[in-house]
Amino acid sequence: MSVDEIRSAFLGRFEGETRLEKFLAQRKERLAKAIGEEPWLMLSATPLFLREEIIDPRDEGVKHLLSSTPREDKVPFTVHCGWPSPILWGLRAEQNSGEGVQEYLEVHRIGHLEFGSAEAISPAPTGSGNMLASGVVVGYTDSFVRLFAALCEHAKVATPCAFGLTIRNADGLLLATGKMFSTQARHWPENVLDLPLTYVDDLSRESALVVKRINDRLWNAFGHDGCPFMDGTGQIRD
Repeated sequence: MSVDEIRSAFLGRFEGETRLEKFLAQRKERLAKAIGEEPWLMLSATPLFLREEIIDPRDEGVKHLLSSTPREDKVPFTVHCGWPSPILWGLRAEQNSGEGVQEYLEVHRIGHLEFGSAEAISPAPTGSGNMLASGVVVGYTDSFVRLFAALCEHAKVATPCAFGLTIRNADGLLLATGKMFSTQARHWPENVLDLPLTYVDDLSRESALVVKRINDRLWNAFGHDGCPFMDGTGQIRD
């Protein structure tokens, strides 16, 4: 590449990251308004260059992918919310209870995939604060990354992308690290737990490592060296 080509590629990526971060900030703010004071987890996967409509909401193949999300057999938890319906931005599926929406899954025309859940967070057995189920998060992130990769393959799109994990209303949150969570674990002290974005250039080769990176960072936030449920290559342990 010439100097001009390198400069153009660098500026294009910088502008793409800036645009992406503004878009994600808007999505997080929208979620915050919808959930009030209830703790929620949000996963996001977004193409770096938000310019083209790459997902057709009328595509039956896209609808089937959303309604039957791929998952690892070792983990029963998936980002499954039923059959999707059209919305302004693309498609949305949701799970409801007597208390309203508890989980949702959206894919936008621009390729943005988003999953929100209140189900992974529950009152801690100690009666103090809330608890995030780490095993559930492993299943959710694994299923979510697999789904995004399948959507990109279906749409024949290969582009750099970014994955994010955010927890709203996270004050005092504990991380459940096994069947019996550790009472010595670090409490999260702030209202928002926002992991740094994980950027990926080649998802077809890095999907397992994306899942590991997200979960390692989450465990780091609670004072642990990393998530023990995956090996060094990102494969989920038996």
